Amino acid sequence: MSQNFFKKYSYIPFRLLPLIALLLFTSNIFSPQIGFILTFFLPLIMITYLNGTDRDKKSDAYNLVALAIAAFYSPIIAFYFILIVAVPALLLYYDSVTEKKLYPVITSGIPVLIVTVIALLALPEYRQMLHDAIVQNIDAISKQIQQNNVPLEERGYIAYISNNKDKIAQLGIFLLPCLSYSYTSLLSFVSRNFAYKFRNLPIKLFKVPDMLIIPFLVGGFLILTETTTLKMISYNSTVIFSTLFFFQGLDLVNFFMQKFNIFVFLRLLVYIIIFSEPFMLIAVALFGLFDNWFHFDQMRLKKDKK
Repeated sequence: MSQNFFKKYSYIPFRLLPLIALLLFTSNIFSPQIGFILTFFLPLIMITYLNGTDRDKKSDAYNLVALAIAAFYSPIIAFYFILIVAVPALLLYYDSVTEKKLYPVITSGIPVLIVTVIALLALPEYRQMLHDAIVQNIDAISKQIQQNNVPLEERGYIAYISNNKDKIAQLGIFLLPCLSYSYTSLLSFVSRNFAYKFRNLPIKLFKVPDMLIIPFLVGGFLILTETTTLKMISYNSTVIFSTLFFFQGLDLVNFFMQKFNIFVFLRLLVYIIIFSEPFMLIAVALFGLFDNWFHFDQMRLKKDKK
């Protein structure tokens, strides 16, 4: 009887994958550092569920009820779970099962971007809470560093940051929309290959559509204006498009390392250098940007034909 029971209900853990992802997402409350890392894997869990053969309308209903219960007790957690985890997973899933181009890496961050902008504009108490949190973190970090033996040069940087903490907090609040967008798009970018491999689809290099070059240039030129609002739009658009072009450049770097059979250890070293040096981040983003004009992928195709 027990064997029949487990055989009959062996699908239960699979059907609970969205609930498991939601529970793991709550780790952001107790330990933001751990939650930040775990969140990278949550879209993969959701994609596994969406592509599962045991998934049906009943399992979808169960998980929607669980999400509604979570929203009753913690609306913010449930809401951001939908924006940061569910939306990227759904876009990647439907992009892999339909013939329409949904551009999930580009579009997945739009909902959280809009919500963040509305929250900052409509909720002054939310802006003040963020401001106070940033200032408190700057004070705590500065105090901790000052207690240690640090060189005089670093003490100067610490003093500068501490004396301008209000301006830094204000800038952080203004950049929150683009940072939220970039983080969500990063989750989609990381999960993209997994979603396509699940459907046995060919994995193409990520490419920013040429039509987005115009808003990128317009947003960049807005920085020359004297209006604060336009400058903030410029900063946010620059960060957003720089992130997308960085993804494009990183995909190209990964492709060429595979093309020339670079050793795994050297690949890891290249990634460490890229992510540890700011100028390398800029270089990779420029590599992706120039690909829209020089079409490195087409050059690759011509080489393969010879």
